[in-house]
Amino acid sequence: MPNPPRAPSEPDDRVRFLRACDRCRSRKVKCGNENPCKRCVVSRAVCSFSAAGGSQRALLSNESTSEHAQKRRKIGPERRYWLGPEKTAHFFLSRHGYPHHAGTTSGLPLLDATRRQLAENTLERNARPSQPDWDQLQDILGSGTAPTGDDSDDDLEYFPGCPAGPEGSADELISSISMTIPVDVMSDLLRIFFQVVHPVWPIVHIPTFLKGMGKWDDHAFAALAVSMCMLASRYSSDPRVRSDANIPTSSGAHYYELYNVLRHAADGGYGVRGANVVYAVQSLFFASLFHCVDNVPHPAAHGLFAAAFSRVLDAGLHRPGPPGVGDSIVRECRSRTAWAVYILDKQLSVLVGRPMIFHVWEIDAHLPEPFEGASSSEVADNDAAHVSTFRQLALVSACLEGTLRAMSHEPRWVGEGAEILHETAGNSRPMLDDSLQLAGALKTLDKWRRAAPPEFGSPRYKDRLGLISYSVATEQVAAVDQMVQLLVAARYLQLETTSGSPDPGKLENHRSALLHNAKETVSLIVQLGSAGLLAQCDILIAYRLLFTGRFLLASVLSARADKHAAQAEEGIRILHVTSVALRHFVSLFPVALGAAEVLDETIRVCRVPLPSKRQASRYAWYRPISPASTSTTSPATQPNTSTGSAGPAEEVYVGSAPEVGLDLGNFGSEYGNDFLWLLPGSDNVPPVELDEAFLDSTVFDGSPSERETFISPDQSNGV
Repeated sequence: MPNPPRAPSEPDDRVRFLRACDRCRSRKVKCGNENPCKRCVVSRAVCSFSAAGGSQRALLSNESTSEHAQKRRKIGPERRYWLGPEKTAHFFLSRHGYPHHAGTTSGLPLLDATRRQLAENTLERNARPSQPDWDQLQDILGSGTAPTGDDSDDDLEYFPGCPAGPEGSADELISSISMTIPVDVMSDLLRIFFQVVHPVWPIVHIPTFLKGMGKWDDHAFAALAVSMCMLASRYSSDPRVRSDANIPTSSGAHYYELYNVLRHAADGGYGVRGANVVYAVQSLFFASLFHCVDNVPHPAAHGLFAAAFSRVLDAGLHRPGPPGVGDSIVRECRSRTAWAVYILDKQLSVLVGRPMIFHVWEIDAHLPEPFEGASSSEVADNDAAHVSTFRQLALVSACLEGTLRAMSHEPRWVGEGAEILHETAGNSRPMLDDSLQLAGALKTLDKWRRAAPPEFGSPRYKDRLGLISYSVATEQVAAVDQMVQLLVAARYLQLETTSGSPDPGKLENHRSALLHNAKETVSLIVQLGSAGLLAQCDILIAYRLLFTGRFLLASVLSARADKHAAQAEEGIRILHVTSVALRHFVSLFPVALGAAEVLDETIRVCRVPLPSKRQASRYAWYRPISPASTSTTSPATQPNTSTGSAGPAEEVYVGSAPEVGLDLGNFGSEYGNDFLWLLPGSDNVPPVELDEAFLDSTVFDGSPSERETFISPDQSNGV
């Protein structure tokens, strides 16, 4: 007999609900959704119902999609709160006339915004039509005096009437400099600088620098010139550039005291005047490179670089800057200088192993571009080539920064307040798997490589060697590319080695990748030596070889632990080439001796045997070295223009080193390949190609150069 129908108000007990206790679910009856539910209470059973459940899904509205769209159109688009670079920067002059920059947290950009808002409201009110003051007009007609006008704008200037920074004296500057750096030596060093250093770091506008050499009325410019001579002295074999003629590593050391005097005179205790702040940052940058010696930069190098970084921020070189700051050349110099500091920060962070201080999101200046208004097509072409390389160096340095962030460690704090620290650190560093971050770094590098020109994007050095643009500057970009790959391979090996149970197969694969990238890095440097360009490289080459040698040692020891003789033998072979290449570079760049000694000592401590090296002619300065001369007269018959160098010239031998003529590119033969006519105290006539404005502002010095000082050994000049 069928059951009678239930009343509509009575619930159906046979309905199965998703949320129910185990007893109600097994009986397929409705649960009371309580803990305990009523059925379990009546039955005196243990109720397993849990109040915690999944997220409640919001009920869909019955309104149609068109009605939602109409409502959104009435409300308008969602408002975005975002501040661009022009709204987060404030440029101003201090009470002493020195330019400064301040960011958002200083409160000055907000103060600017409110002042502009108030000014706009005032202008709007004044623009409304109103009745003239007839009484005032009648008074003007009667007295015949015009109104003085509203001079309230004068009150908007901070500290009106304060004097600007101190001016320099040309006579005092040039006399103090020539006592330490004779004019003919300065001419040689500046030629070396623009031939060797400028293609890698093209941050100096050469025509502007030449005009400044005719004035010598600014301490910041004088400090820049001395810092350029300091750095160029590393590439000179002239004994006059040494503080001790018998110690090659003392080149330019006595210039540093003069540089400090000029730098502090330019600061004046407050800052650097006007556009000369660019000169100040550039001089600090080159001086920090000068102190990068041995296996790690000296503390003075870190201090000078930190000062350069601080000046970049204070002067706002890392920001686009207001429209009224200088012409296009000044703005381009500001941008290039900021990017140079950023690039060197990445290099030192990797090679020295310290945290970065300049992040890519903190610099929004435009990428380097060619200077506008070049005087000739040759000038434009040479600068375009230099800045194209420099731009790619900035981009690949950004890839290097991404790799460094992927390799940063996860901080772990304990104790009271550790939770806050972990939360803050997690916001700045995503807690992702390290292997995922490394894969992302390689993906970014590959994306850059595909978009870069062939001379930069080709991963094989043999492909780049056949290009016309092959140079030290282009290989600097390739070296950073190899550093990224080597860092990633070494990190993979470290992750697997330090895991609880390393997989021998993965260890072998990671060692193979590390050995391959290390071999490519060393081959790049060996190829520079075979092309006769190793003498034009800087200290970063020595740091890279030491950096690569340590990873090679780690791979050799790892292969020994796994009893993998083939990989251990391959690593020792590459390590031997690394040591020899570094020793050869020391013979050309003496201040890198510390890097070679540290690498050899590390190899000895790790008990990795290397083939014995020849002890004879181990260093180039153990035998006499003679600079090549481009003059037809002998050195003995040439006039001596240097103070304190009346003695006979030191006899030096350089094997088959070719004569090196300076090709400055930007002004080259157009200016006679000589700087002496620019320096004070000369009767030399300048080149006829120069414009009259340039001639009017220049004091010429035509003293003949005593001898060529730069040495560029070819393939046969080996030790």
